[in-house]
Amino acid sequence: MPKEIFELIIHGRAGQGAKSIAQVIAEAASNSGKYIQTFPSYGAEKTGAPMLAYVRISGKPIKTHAPVTNADIVMIIDPTLADSVNVKGAIMENGMLLVNTTKPASAITEKLKCRCRVFTMDASGMAQKILGSNHPNMPMLGAFVKAAGILSMDEVLGRVVCNFSHKVSKDMLDKNISAVREGYEALK
Repeated sequence: MPKEIFELIIHGRAGQGAKSIAQVIAEAASNSGKYIQTFPSYGAEKTGAPMLAYVRISGKPIKTHAPVTNADIVMIIDPTLADSVNVKGAIMENGMLLVNTTKPASAITEKLKCRCRVFTMDASGMAQKILGSNHPNMPMLGAFVKAAGILSMDEVLGRVVCNFSHKVSKDMLDKNISAVREGYEALK
């Protein structure tokens, strides 16, 4: 029996945009008529500290408010966290793990020994090339759209435009949209 609630965990460091893409995903799902829940979890609340963002999406009201423990997808935005994340305890069997790394998926699978599908991509490299900075959240957002298959690219990009058009220049907004698209295309 399929799960009623789609669940996502995003591991990153404060300031990398994990909370922002969780919000984009949740709002895109809400706009498509789904019930949503998203919330961050911080340790030390300072830039660079490890943090998590959770997202739940469902066709029915979501009654739980506990942290996600059986995610359909776990995303690791910061590659330095890959060694410290307890994937086995957080992802459902046959779930997906999306990791920002230059390592091949086989190396991550072997190291973590999880019973999940692992996908890797150099989101940091893409961000550096497109945005001129190491903010890999947008390429990872694109990879999520492709991997999850629960939201359309138009729904997600609509939220990116809505959420960021008043925060960044038109040129930077266009670059962020390009980064999302490139992340989508890079996931094999």
